[in-house]
Amino acid sequence: MTARLSPQREAEIAAAVAVYEGHPNIGFACCSAHGPADGTRELLAELAAVRAERDRATAAAFTAAADLVARYGAGSVEQGLCRDIAVQLRRRAQEAS
Repeated sequence: MTARLSPQREAEIAAAVAVYEGHPNIGFACCSAHGPADGTRELLAELAAVRAERDRATAAAFTAAADLVARYGAGSVEQGLCRDIAVQLRRRAQEAS
């Protein structure tokens, strides 16, 4: 399996695109009909959109889990524990968004 693209490597690629902007004759790893920088810029934009979608879904999942824990833990002996778990899940949801 290929290693995932790190944020640092993504920044390096974006910087390289900026350097080569307007120089379609310079070789680049990703090309399109409009030139190498255009194709790579489109891929970086798509990557950012997918990451944002993932983060929204993660936040929604943590929020839903927190709501379930809070709802089903109410009135139980472990109510304090459930409240703590719900707080932690909501914190994770905020971090993910």
